[in-house]
Order: sequence, then structure tokens, then C-alpha cells
Amino acid sequence: MAARRPRLLAPVVAAFLAAVVVVVVVVVVVVGLVPSGGGTAADDRALTGTDWVLDQAASGVAPLVPASRVTARFASGSLTGRAGCNRYATRYRRSAATLRVDPAVATTRMACDEPTGRLEAAYLARLGAVRAVAVTGRVLTLRTGGAGPLVFRARGADGVPGEGR
Repeated sequence: MAARRPRLLAPVVAAFLAAVVVVVVVVVVVVGLVPSGGGTAADDRALTGTDWVLDQAASGVAPLVPASRVTARFASGSLTGRAGCNRYATRYRRSAATLRVDPAVATTRMACDEPTGRLEAAYLARLGAVRAVAVTGRVLTLRTGGAGPLVFRARGADGVPGEGR
């Protein structure tokens, strides 16, 4: 009768397989095969694959300055756009329906006329208070803690011009 070998191989194989699984999960997340941030792939595409224009009236921003375009573009944790007359950039984090915008917003420093400057200040203040996101068709709603939602329409949708300030 042959002597039995000790079962040292089983724990080594189990540890190796566990390490392989960890590496595969990390690669999948880093490469982006699984949407990071907890939203579905369709949610992420709708948010990040669109140029958004603020609907000033639906958002209740004051003053209304129809000649000034406020825009937003989401891409890989960066939020950029035009706040009236200045460009802005900040970071955001998303997890399912939760969206947090970093209140530290960098802007250019162009001189704005008084109504556009007030619009810009009101928009940027509310942007830092965003807590939730919803995309319904061609409408993006950013909900704030209490200042009322910011409502955007996809550029080119519902009469939103494709170009402009």
C-alpha cells in the first residue's frame, strides 16, 4: 500500500484561486466593464453622453437671463460647463440615484454683466448643494438639499438650441 501524501496542495490552490478572483474584479472595475459609482450602464451613458442646458424657468433661478446659457457636461467624475459667462469645472461622485458635486468649483474670471453675474452666482451656489440625480428621457434633474432642483434639457431637445452662450 502506498503512503498517503499530506493535503498541503488544497490550501495553496484555494489561495491562488482567491487571488485570481480579486485580480479579475480589480481589472474589470478599472477597465470600466462594470460601471463605477453604482448607477446602471444606461444611467451613466444618459448622464455622461449628453450636453445639458439649464432650463432657467423650471429651475427657478433668478434672475432669468434668456440670453445666457448655463450648461453641464459630466465625464468620468468631472463636471464642466458654462455658468452664464464663465466656464467652470468641479468633481462629482455618483452612486445609483445619489450624486454629490464638490462645492469647490474652479471658474474663469471674466467680467459679466450684472444679471448674468447674479445668475451665475445663484447657479454655482446651488450646484454645490446637489444630492440626487434623475434622468428621464431628455431631462436631467439635480436635486439639492433644499434650494429646489436644477432642471436641464439635453442640447438639441425640445427646442434647446445646439449652439450659443
